[in-house]
This record gives sequence, structure tokens and C-alpha cells, in this order.
Amino acid sequence: QYAIPVAFPIGGAPEPAVVDGGKTSAGMPSSGLFLLFLRILLEACDPEKEKPVGMEAAAAKKAVLQLLKSYSYHPDLHPAKVLPLLPSSWPLSELATYFIQSTSHYLHEQRSLTFQEKLSSYEYLSTHSDWAEARGMSVSVTAERCCPVCNRRIMDKA
Repeated sequence: QYAIPVAFPIGGAPEPAVVDGGKTSAGMPSSGLFLLFLRILLEACDPEKEKPVGMEAAAAKKAVLQLLKSYSYHPDLHPAKVLPLLPSSWPLSELATYFIQSTSHYLHEQRSLTFQEKLSSYEYLSTHSDWAEARGMSVSVTAERCCPVCNRRIMDKA
């Protein structure tokens, strides 16, 4: 068994953004493990801290970049969660692949959601139109209805 101390900011680890039934907006379960693993690797990258993992800072940085590149679509590694954790000394050019992939993924997800909403709206309007058309084909005759031409009650002539 290994015990690796992980320092979380005040308030604890951020909760994953759960949307429906334990799944995130990407449809994947979000346990927070990728974010925890990223925090551990980032601690190993800091040359001033004691290493929680037996690896060199350069190897840890390479592992962080590989993790971000490989799992850029995972909800635990959303750019809004990852960016505050990254050291300010890292050039963004090293993270370009991660940002391009994750931004592309979340943009596609947003567009898909918008498209689904538009399709749903179209289906509703189409059904309402069919109902209104069918309703317009029938006439309900009551004692209060009048002829639109002569304004006489229809039931009086029966």
C-alpha cells in the first residue's frame, strides 16, 4: 500500500459537474480521479516541494502533458478546472494540443446540444401545426354558434 499526500486548496477538492444520474455533460461518469491524478503529477513537477511520487520533475511534466493530451475530452479535465492548477511558469505553447482538443470537444458538445434543442422545438411546432390543421377541418356546432354570413343562430334552423 502506498500513501501519497495530496494538498487540496481550502474548501477541498472541486466537485465534478454532474448533470443527470451521475453523468456529466459529456455522458461520462465523473469520479474526479483524473483531476486527482493531475494534482499528484503537478506536485511531482514542483522542484521546491518534496516529491510525493518517486519521479523526476521532467518526467512528471511529460506525464502531465501526456495525460492532458490523451484525455482532453474527459469531464474531470475540463479547461476551467485544469487551468488554475497549472504552474504559471509553463508556456501555453506546450499545452496547445490539450487546449485545441478540449475546446474543439466542448464546442462540438455545445453545438450538438443546441442542435438537439432546435430539433425538439421543430418537432413540437410540427405536431402543433398538424393538430391545428386537423382541428380546422372539423366544425363544432353549438346553440351559441352563428352563421358568419347572416349572423343567425344555426340551431334555430334545425
